[in-house]
Amino acid sequence: MCLGITKKSQLHIGCWNINGHKNKGFDKYSDPRFINEICNKDIVCLIETHCSLEESLSLDGFKPVHLIRPKSKGTYKRSGGISVFGKSELRPGVKFLEHENNDYIWLQLCRDFFGMKDDIYLCYVYNPPDNSSYTKSLDEDIFELIEKDISKFSDSGKILIAGDLNARTGSQV
Repeated sequence: MCLGITKKSQLHIGCWNINGHKNKGFDKYSDPRFINEICNKDIVCLIETHCSLEESLSLDGFKPVHLIRPKSKGTYKRSGGISVFGKSELRPGVKFLEHENNDYIWLQLCRDFFGMKDDIYLCYVYNPPDNSSYTKSLDEDIFELIEKDISKFSDSGKILIAGDLNARTGSQV
């Protein structure tokens, strides 16, 4: 159950695949422009953070939830990773729901708190490429898990999916 009422008339939600927090010695987490982009949102998800819990970003005024993927055997760096940041004053209206793996996370945006007609069930997803060793090691299909959750939540509110689905279109020749 979510409690509280906010007077916010707009909610700014974002999702950004950052392709790793470090690249060639540059740390995005120390870049003021990068931080400013995040801080301009009410709720934002960073995908493919490639970091451990100790390296995860922390921001004043935000409550983060980090999903850290374990290192694959034989590699020196992490892959994947999801970090969701919600402004602290909105936290009472945002409920993090159970999920079955660290490649997606569900949030419930509570209608009473935000003054909406329906709850919104927001799913942030990082679907790794089909040909990755990580994907080949999975016992379940991420889309099947998400589809099951959509069936469960769709009777209770509206569904919003965001993220990097690594979707491809094309035709075989």
